[in-house]
Amino acid sequence: PAYASASGKVLLAELPEARLEDWFQHCPLKSLTNKTIVEPEQLKDQLAQIHEVGYATTSDELSYQESCLAVPIRAALSFSVSTNAFNERFHELLSELTLLGGLVSSELGYSSIDI
Repeated sequence: PAYASASGKVLLAELPEARLEDWFQHCPLKSLTNKTIVEPEQLKDQLAQIHEVGYATTSDELSYQESCLAVPIRAALSFSVSTNAFNERFHELLSELTLLGGLVSSELGYSSIDI
């Protein structure tokens, strides 16, 4: 789960506050090890710190004898086609790429792409 992994925490730390509050309402924090953070306020404090420093770490939170380091990334989705195809099918290509981008973003926990 996101609350027990470095990659999950770095993604949670980047969510807008309202979206993060919604996440807390729908995702109960369960102990996976004796180091898993299960107190919402403690996790919120940690996420604020992660947002500030730009990286997340975990040690023995998801499983014992496992530590992790993660940084957030911003990505773009693109593809190239011939100029003729680009000009002839621009709206179709844009629609398909926008749909795919929305699906990928949704899977990563974002409801919209903020640039």
